[in-house]
Amino acid sequence: MVWVPDLSEASMRTIFTAILEGFLGQNESSGLNIVAEPVIKASVDLYQQTREDFLPTPAKCHYTFNLRDLSKVVQGILMISLQNLEDKASLVHLWIHETYRVFRDRLVDQADRDRYSQLAHEKLEHYLDMEWVLKDYENLLFGDYESADKQYVKLAEATALIPRLDQQLEVYNVDNAPMNLVFFEDCIQHLTRIARVLRQQRGNAMLVGVGGSGRRSMARLAAHMNEMKTFSIEITKSYREKEFHEDIRGLLRSAAIDNLPQVFLFSDT
Repeated sequence: MVWVPDLSEASMRTIFTAILEGFLGQNESSGLNIVAEPVIKASVDLYQQTREDFLPTPAKCHYTFNLRDLSKVVQGILMISLQNLEDKASLVHLWIHETYRVFRDRLVDQADRDRYSQLAHEKLEHYLDMEWVLKDYENLLFGDYESADKQYVKLAEATALIPRLDQQLEVYNVDNAPMNLVFFEDCIQHLTRIARVLRQQRGNAMLVGVGGSGRRSMARLAAHMNEMKTFSIEITKSYREKEFHEDIRGLLRSAAIDNLPQVFLFSDT
């Protein structure tokens, strides 16, 4: 977990650089620790530019970015095992993926997402001296469900992941109310995003979409893939604040006393 104290951006840049250098330096043979500083500089510059270019409006009131978001980029990079970072290209793939998950996923329309992709591409070329076309990394996905050993790695193409996800769904259906899901590219991308958030400490997400789009199903399956139980409140006519407190008390007991990882899933209703 990356702790974010109340410091200036310059101080945070120094701290994050030290954290990333220390992490990458554990594998001396890779020599990737020398890339830590440009990665952090690119992250800070990207964060500053995103905060300036994507301002909150009544229709986009959640366009607020702070240093905690920057810490989540570093936290995401630290989820990978050093043995899976083979070279500079693999590290940059991971960095691009984490910045997309933290910043780009919050953008609500294609025009904003395209503008962010171009911005990230500029930082990639300027700080990391790499010339990639946008399509090479726009659909990058990292996750830990492709293999049995739960390693956080770059995932294969969406079509190659379908058999693995079908297996995960079969296992889920054995002990839970069955879900009949058909996996396709957009579905797999959303599922992987949710699974990544739940994998992190204090991970939380707001899923926005029309009713019946599969948000609840994806959240339940992602929780199962992370070996977590899903807890939801059942609303009745007599449900009041007292019942809510009882439900929360039961959830916290399961998580803290019984040490059972829990996902608190609730809808806007």
